[in-house]
Amino acid sequence: MELRDWLTVIALIAGPSFAVWLTLFAQKRGQVRNQRLGVFQTLLAYRLDWYNPERVKALCLIDIVFHNVPSVRAKWKEYYDALADQQFNDGKNDAVKVWEKKQNIMLAEMGRVLGYGRDIGYEEITRGYAPKQYNINFLASQKAQTEILRLLENSENFGTPRR
Repeated sequence: MELRDWLTVIALIAGPSFAVWLTLFAQKRGQVRNQRLGVFQTLLAYRLDWYNPERVKALCLIDIVFHNVPSVRAKWKEYYDALADQQFNDGKNDAVKVWEKKQNIMLAEMGRVLGYGRDIGYEEITRGYAPKQYNINFLASQKAQTEILRLLENSENFGTPRR
């Protein structure tokens, strides 16, 4: 066999193998982007709803989904440290403002990494919307739960007649 024949055989083997590898690489890259985008969209959608289970789940996924993006993980660590900081649990400090700022900085960095550049930055992220009634309903629900808990805790035999 001549050199030309050997090159043809190698091309017949290597060409499809390279095409399969390239396809798998592109699919994995797309999957990683979709996971990152999902976490970003969830955090963005629920940024004003601190106790939403989807938001909490998305926060827990940051380290894995952005595992090779140090800038996002650094912003997440700063935000996490602020959430866990005991100085914000005494009610004297304005914790929510600190938490919101750290959260929004982290979201802006995620947006930058995802390719939104300067189009979706800190300023745009701070413009979250929640209808006034949403907050009123949340506070009423919280008050009702507190009252029910108080009632149950202060009753010896709830539901049965006292002797």
